[in-house]
Amino acid sequence: LATDSKVVAAHLGSGASLCAIRGGKSIDSSMGFSTLDGIPMATRSGALDPGVILHLMGEMGQSLKQVETMLYRESGLLGVSGFEADSRELMASTRPEAAEAIDLFCLRIAGEVARLATSMGGIDALVFTAGIGEHQPGIRARVAARLAWLGAELDPDANEAGSRRISTAASRVQLLVIPTDEEIIIAQDLKGKRGLVVGVANEASIAAGCARAFRAAGAELALTFLNEKARPWVEPVAQEVGAPLFLPCDVREPGQLEAVFDRITAEWGRLD
Repeated sequence: LATDSKVVAAHLGSGASLCAIRGGKSIDSSMGFSTLDGIPMATRSGALDPGVILHLMGEMGQSLKQVETMLYRESGLLGVSGFEADSRELMASTRPEAAEAIDLFCLRIAGEVARLATSMGGIDALVFTAGIGEHQPGIRARVAARLAWLGAELDPDANEAGSRRISTAASRVQLLVIPTDEEIIIAQDLKGKRGLVVGVANEASIAAGCARAFRAAGAELALTFLNEKARPWVEPVAQEVGAPLFLPCDVREPGQLEAVFDRITAEWGRLD
């Protein structure tokens, strides 16, 4: 890519955001005031009509805490499907609710790419990165299909193989798969310290990459897993980084995270 290229980076994982980069500088993002904004995520709502909040707190009589819990932990893919936050499980499911959630997810990603392209006055490349962006060709294919009108043309074989470039030679928009490396920056601040890593979904997740980078930097780590269903996905990471504590923690349940902190303090000492 040329130094003055117009690029959209789609960081797609349990949390997700897109960034418009022109000439190597970020000029726009899907995120707003908080991490709730933008596209739907695993359990976060993404951009939402403010009238929904007024309705929930007015007509429905919900408290601020109830609305916060819904927007952060019960929305997104989980909220639309009604049963699952993991896009891999949704892609494999035959239930219509799963198909609806995935379709909305991909539609909103493509829509945000188009909006960011407008901010830059065009687009030369779309980069897929993070857990979903790097490892789920089905999601990439659905997004690319919705961007065909922009001149994006996917190479199906390259996409399935997870090649760095997954667009055809004729595509007017380069489609790229580039691994993210955000965890190394965080790891530099944790050298020689004790930390807690939550949100590890599987061995390929961003949080797992963070855990490895933290450990490589010399940090001692405790890890959590969401529930028994998630445990087999996360346990290999805990073993790999030598976590002395591997604890269940469903952050959707009140008091769970506090209980984990109390147990860590009692059994391991203070976290940095």
